[in-house]
Amino acid sequence: MPKSPEKELEEFLAPLPACVQKVLLYQPVSPQELLESVNSPHKESELRPQLECILRRRSREWDDYCRRAQHDREMREPLIEMLDPKLPKPIGGRPQKKKLAEKALRLAERMNNAQIAAELNKQPDSDGTATAESVRKLIKRYSDKT
Repeated sequence: MPKSPEKELEEFLAPLPACVQKVLLYQPVSPQELLESVNSPHKESELRPQLECILRRRSREWDDYCRRAQHDREMREPLIEMLDPKLPKPIGGRPQKKKLAEKALRLAERMNNAQIAAELNKQPDSDGTATAESVRKLIKRYSDKT
């Protein structure tokens, strides 16, 4: 008979030291507890996937866990920034398709949208998903910006 998620979580956490449990569950830890968990033979990187697998089956606990993880990330960001301010920041959003639009606009002078899509899909830097409709939208979006 399969174990309940509650029982499985209890059995998973039982052999672990309290400091490791707190770190895994994103609960507040003292500097001493953090040091103890780092020096523990129980490695967070190995245990976290197993813990998350168990917690995903318990929606309320999973939601709480995700909130604590997000809060933990937000608390660590200023510290990481302070220790190494030169870390690159990711660019948000989807990559622009300006070069693709320029190609499409040049081809639009002598081809229809379906032909342009076929031509763009032949390009080595293309992902091969251009359609007549996507070309129409691309040209419409970038025609007044170039």
